[in-house]
Amino acid sequence: MSQQPDTRMLDLFGSMFDPFGVWRAALQGETHPYVKLTAELLKAQAEMSSKVIDAYLAAFQPLQGRVETTSAPVMPQLNLVTRAELAAVEERLSRIEQEINHGGPLETIKQALFKGDSSS
Repeated sequence: MSQQPDTRMLDLFGSMFDPFGVWRAALQGETHPYVKLTAELLKAQAEMSSKVIDAYLAAFQPLQGRVETTSAPVMPQLNLVTRAELAAVEERLSRIEQEINHGGPLETIKQALFKGDSSS
């Protein structure tokens, strides 16, 4: 059996004299525990902010429901637009836009008008 030379000492001395060894180790994540610590802190902060936002939304959900239920009868009396009416207008406009883009009924009306015109 041939005996393999122990390359651990060679690797150790090679990395000591390697000017880019520190950067290589940093890229591999072996340099400092700061990388791990920073990742853990960021993860904890993200989890905490997520919990704070969830608590905020849960706390104001009843208030939002009350505002919606009380404002629904008042809006028509004040001649103001409701969300449902705005959503209906938006949906109608998007359907009109689709018809224009895809050559819907407006295009057929235009063709019928110009077919009957004998002067052009």
